[in-house]
Amino acid sequence: MQASVAEVKANLSRFLRKVNDGEEIVITRHGQPVARLSRPKPEGARRFGTLKGAVKLAAGWDAPLALEDYSVATSGTAESDK
Repeated sequence: MQASVAEVKANLSRFLRKVNDGEEIVITRHGQPVARLSRPKPEGARRFGTLKGAVKLAAGWDAPLALEDYSVATSGTAESDK
């Protein structure tokens, strides 16, 4: 269904009922589509693993730091100033 901005402004409650019933409204200005009024899509549950393969960690990312590397990594912190 199409409706002008003026129609939607004057009858918002009626159009919202239509959308709630599953109808989609294309809002037009001067006969040109400018927006679409529709029900939001359900978000659903997030699934773990959807980014599998998208993130690559460098080899050794979890290796312990040498003591001299640790002091460089923490320089500028309150602890290193003591």
